[in-house]
Amino acid sequence: ELAKREAEAQRTLAEAKTAEVQKQAEEMKVMLDFQQEQLTDFDFPKMGTWLYRQIQDDLQPAILDDSFDSIGMARLLVNKFIYERAIESINEQFADQPVVQAKLLADIGQAYEVGGFRQEAIELFRQVLAVSIATYGKEHEQSLKSMERLAWWLTREREFDEASPIALELLDISERTLGKDHRQTIRALNALGSLLLKQKSFEESSDYFLEAIERESRRKGEESSGVCAYRMNYANCLKAMGRLDEAIEEYEAVREIRRRHSLDDTDDGLLLRDNIGTSYRQRKEPEKALELHEGVLKIRLARLGPNHPETEWSCYLMGRANQVLATQFEDDQDWPMALQASEEAIGFFGRGGSSETNRRRLSGAHQKMADIHEAQGSIDAALVSHQQALAVLRDAFGDDHDDSLEALVDIGNLLSRHERRIEGLSYYAEWLEILRRSKGNASPEVAHALRSLWNIEISLNFEDPEGGHLEKATAYFEELKAIQAELDAIDTEAEEPVAP
Repeated sequence: ELAKREAEAQRTLAEAKTAEVQKQAEEMKVMLDFQQEQLTDFDFPKMGTWLYRQIQDDLQPAILDDSFDSIGMARLLVNKFIYERAIESINEQFADQPVVQAKLLADIGQAYEVGGFRQEAIELFRQVLAVSIATYGKEHEQSLKSMERLAWWLTREREFDEASPIALELLDISERTLGKDHRQTIRALNALGSLLLKQKSFEESSDYFLEAIERESRRKGEESSGVCAYRMNYANCLKAMGRLDEAIEEYEAVREIRRRHSLDDTDDGLLLRDNIGTSYRQRKEPEKALELHEGVLKIRLARLGPNHPETEWSCYLMGRANQVLATQFEDDQDWPMALQASEEAIGFFGRGGSSETNRRRLSGAHQKMADIHEAQGSIDAALVSHQQALAVLRDAFGDDHDDSLEALVDIGNLLSRHERRIEGLSYYAEWLEILRRSKGNASPEVAHALRSLWNIEISLNFEDPEGGHLEKATAYFEELKAIQAELDAIDTEAEEPVAP
């Protein structure tokens, strides 16, 4: 009887301790949820409006034109004075409480996602994954969630070397420890499919998406958010493979589901509308594409401001669609409309961010404008457009980049085509000097430039025998021979110039 009472007392004490631990856990969860809300729930448009009004009251209104990004400025202020300080404090104060540390860092990482701080988000998710693995081990579900989030961001930023082993291991561990139909396993299928899609392994990628669609449909139903996301990714594969009709049909089916659930204007809904628009553009239906992209851009400008990466992407897509439209008008020789569409493209690419892809597109839009002007016989206007294209490339890549050099030669070629060889000479000469500086004298590129200048001077000599062009041609010829002899000596193939 005494032993029985002692056992009962121990059981009661254990239950009390369990209840206390449970209560502490619940209190910790409430605290963490509160911290998450405080760290992530910022109304950037409202903050931007307030900031705009404060500056307007204190400074000259002249600086507050349409280019002033008050929402973006609010995001930068929050990052500088809240997020960065919070990360430092979390790492100092919770170093011996890794569960709390990982949770808080993950919350800020999600806030970085929303705010468009992509590289900062990746660095945080790397840290969260390391803490999760050290705390729980690799096969814990929390670690798998951290692996998925990091793999997704690395894939998005095209850091494939790091993303690939994470995505492969994520799927292997998930299937082995959680089973094939677990939510995390299905998300791992989607993560690996997304990586393969970015790597242009379209057939293999589509297989993973179709498998994810089938499993998630069994688990949650055909209209679940997961199924919609995986179907959209499968449509991305179809689009990438050129199966545009099938892609649009799949996109539109998903959009109809999202409309029924009032999700058309969510972030995923906007992405879906952009994907549909891109498909229409690739199908040479730019008007339909522009209608979709314009609606998305309007929402992103209001929510995120002009300098957020998602807003810049919308501007880039608007530029691409206008380029297609300009080409169609050019083919129809509708020059006023072609010029208008080209101007629209230039404007949107100008707001599309500083990525190399966008800078090349902006330069290409200026070159398209030059082609249209030249087709109309407006050579001076074409020259200005070519010069603008060159300026964009030099600003992005420098004057010795191959793209910049090609744009420089394009200007010389334009002038030569229209009997303005004397003007064109200065551009060819600049081309030669840059090549000397960047490639060295004994290079095939310098030999090619010398040959071009030699040919132009010979042509000019026929037009103006007293202009000193023969002497210049002879000098270029002698230098070309010397360079070719040096190139031949190092077994570099070179064409022997014909003497004038």
